[in-house]
Formats: sequence, structure tokens, C-alpha cells
Amino acid sequence: MIRFLLFLILFYIVYWVVKILFRNFSQPSNKTIHNSKPRRRENKYEDIQDAEFKEIKPDDDKKQ
Repeated sequence: MIRFLLFLILFYIVYWVVKILFRNFSQPSNKTIHNSKPRRRENKYEDIQDAEFKEIKPDDDKKQ
């Protein structure tokens, strides 16, 4: 009985190692980028206007 359990554990370990090796060798490498030009994100808002800011100056004359 112990021998059977040891064979099952050994078989599971071998299966796990073979599975990992197969995954590593079958997938293409993701290290290279094939895009020569990066894509710009398209904005979904078409009518955007720049904000106009006014500078706030402290009124020292009014405080005195």
C-alpha cells in the first residue's frame, strides 16, 4: 500500500514537471515588440475646449 502511494506521488511530480517544461517550450517569447509605431489613444470626447484661467490678485488696499 505504501509502495502504491509513493508511485502515485512520484507520477504526480513527474507529470507536473513535464507539464511546466512543455508550457515553457511551446509558448512564443513575449520579449520582443513587433509594433514599429505606438498607437495613440483616441479620445471619445470630440469637442473639448481649453480652460481659461484668471489670476486672482490679493487686494491689499481693500483690507486696510
